Amino acid sequence: MDLMTAAQHVFISSKHIQKLNHFEVNGRESSLTAMPLPANASHGAFYYNKTFTPNTWWWGNRTYNDTKFSVFVSGPRDNWLQVSALDCPVGGCNSIPEEVVDIRSDVLYWSNASTWDPLPMPMAGDNVTVPFGWRLVVDVSPPPLAYLVIQGDVLFDTTQDITLTATYISVIGKGTLRAGSPSAPHPRRITIALNGSRDTPDWAIDNSLNLGSKVLAAIRGGTIDLYGRPVARRWTRLAAPAAIGDGNITLADGSHGWRVGDRIVITATTFNVWQSEMRSITAIRDNGTTLVLDTPLQQPHGAKLKSYPGGPTVDMRAEVGLLSSTITITAVDGEATHNYGTGELFGGRVLVHGNSTGRFSGVTMQYCGQAGLLGRACVLFDRLASVNVTVNVTASDNNSTASNTTTRTIANPSFLRNSALVYGMNSNVRVAGVAGVSNAVDVSDNVMYESYDIAGVDVLTR
Repeated sequence: MDLMTAAQHVFISSKHIQKLNHFEVNGRESSLTAMPLPANASHGAFYYNKTFTPNTWWWGNRTYNDTKFSVFVSGPRDNWLQVSALDCPVGGCNSIPEEVVDIRSDVLYWSNASTWDPLPMPMAGDNVTVPFGWRLVVDVSPPPLAYLVIQGDVLFDTTQDITLTATYISVIGKGTLRAGSPSAPHPRRITIALNGSRDTPDWAIDNSLNLGSKVLAAIRGGTIDLYGRPVARRWTRLAAPAAIGDGNITLADGSHGWRVGDRIVITATTFNVWQSEMRSITAIRDNGTTLVLDTPLQQPHGAKLKSYPGGPTVDMRAEVGLLSSTITITAVDGEATHNYGTGELFGGRVLVHGNSTGRFSGVTMQYCGQAGLLGRACVLFDRLASVNVTVNVTASDNNSTASNTTTRTIANPSFLRNSALVYGMNSNVRVAGVAGVSNAVDVSDNVMYESYDIAGVDVLTR
């Protein structure tokens, strides 16, 4: 914008579905109770109206109530104005739940009323805290919860298919949420269904960490370990071209470990990304190299290798990726929110922050990420830091052997491996680091299908 005359000015406004705590311009707050008239306004004067008023947004053409920030820009001034929107007051949000300690010697089960005594069993819409000192097995699908705060150990029953539904799931401090292990992947199906919409209140921890909603998060040292059914390969390539009308495809590698009923994607080999196609496997033949599909293909998929004399060989064969997993993280309103034009494009998200740990293998995350919101990727590894672990130490002398425990600091062990991220509505994976601090995260052997308005993998060092 060019400089204007002294008689000219601009009001810049922004609307916000969430009610923020306050704004700052160039590091200062405002005491204004209304936006002044131009004759009485100075450059950078601003006002934040926290009163919700109806407004139609382009996210699905829905009507939301929103708040309004306005700042006055004087015509002849070119001083920069840095605007900060802050979720918390200067003293902080104070939104971290206090630690609850309840030491129980027995393994507890969600379905057992005595677990919750003297309180009633959790009902739909309840806020539930799992205290430190509990080892709780989720052996039934709980009713849809608002908040689930995990400070103890929560495991999934290995004999039941379970659906866990909540708006906010936060694993905090010494809390753990576990399904399976590297040596014993979880044998049954788990669905973690996340609920919420754009106007669901955010859960802000501080001015640099906002969990939002529709979220599964590990913060302040919490641990999420999810190990679904492993496969030898999450993706491979076509060995031969597939034509329109073909009911089966031939793979370059049959030692993948996929099963009848699994869902796959066959990628486009033209400039038209919408020629990628999803199908279910109805039969597997020829030692795994032939997959019979539930419906014939509607697009051609190439399998070309181009060699250049004295140069490289370019592999242009279509990729074929496995989308199915025994552990699924999804949005309750998945297809509806993903619908371009009518949906909010507001899916679920996973966040692993600081000295917390998130290890995901054999997991599918679908209808994920929150469009238009910075950092709201399907999976966000945020400013990972070293973690403290307890290890056994054995000391011996000529007469005896003694075992003790000690605490050691190790590099953050988080990873995302051998998984699928499908229908992303932001980036699929965002790794946000701190300049000069090395805590690498392993993101490998994954299938990613669709990201919205941003790269599939977003790496930020600041």
